[in-house]
Amino acid sequence: MALCALLVLTKTSLYGTILLAAGIALHRQLGIAHNTKPLVPLGVMVLTAVLLRFVLMTVQLSGGLGEPVDWSMAPFIWQAGRAQILVFLIGGCGLVLTRFFSFPQLTLGSAAVLVIGFGLGGHTQGIDDPFLSPLMVIIHVGLAAFWIAAPWTLFPRAGAPPGDLSARLVRFSAIAVWAVPAAFLLGLGLLLRLAGGLEAVFATGYGQLLLLKLFLAVGALGLGAYNKRVVTERILAAPEAGTKLLRRVLASEAVLFGLVLVVVSLATTMTGPDR
Repeated sequence: MALCALLVLTKTSLYGTILLAAGIALHRQLGIAHNTKPLVPLGVMVLTAVLLRFVLMTVQLSGGLGEPVDWSMAPFIWQAGRAQILVFLIGGCGLVLTRFFSFPQLTLGSAAVLVIGFGLGGHTQGIDDPFLSPLMVIIHVGLAAFWIAAPWTLFPRAGAPPGDLSARLVRFSAIAVWAVPAAFLLGLGLLLRLAGGLEAVFATGYGQLLLLKLFLAVGALGLGAYNKRVVTERILAAPEAGTKLLRRVLASEAVLFGLVLVVVSLATTMTGPDR
């Protein structure tokens, strides 16, 4: 049980750091965020999570915690997931290198590599569909990264120039109005494909967990709509009160996104498609 909890925790950390890093890089490219300093520690966290997860999976094949680690099992882990592991390591190293090379292409390229890595592993590999489902995952993750980074990049900070926050909110909203619904619809499509149909969504633990993820995403979608229609207008009309409200909304979104990541990690670690 403890080992399963550690596997879920490391996967949640891995997914969260990748999505946040990719989102920050994308927001920087789109002029929504200016600070890319978090990318280096996020890159270190990606590398750490990948390596730790590899060790924990080897421990799992060796019989679990408390048993001697059989490192002869490691090649089986590598063989099963080498493409995704390599891509995550390359992307993580690329983020770390942004500390020394301030090329926008390196930042965006590293983020893109990490997002592509999601299409190279996971349960879509078990579907008799070698191209469409992984492509849907990549696009879904890229759009989700744009969405998930918002609580970080848009969170009001002291010392920001007047009008900067409202300008970035407007820029984010102009893209989010189509990107966020697209991410949601792709997630719905993947739910049906991975679970094996609408009946399996309600009949299996795997489908139910993915359905819970969808409900949490609906909550975040509602907060995003409230942010666009109410909070942005309030910031323009009464900056101080609007900024306080924005902090609360973004904090609530961050909590929902964290829960989504935990649910996805549970679904992909503890269960799987029943087919």
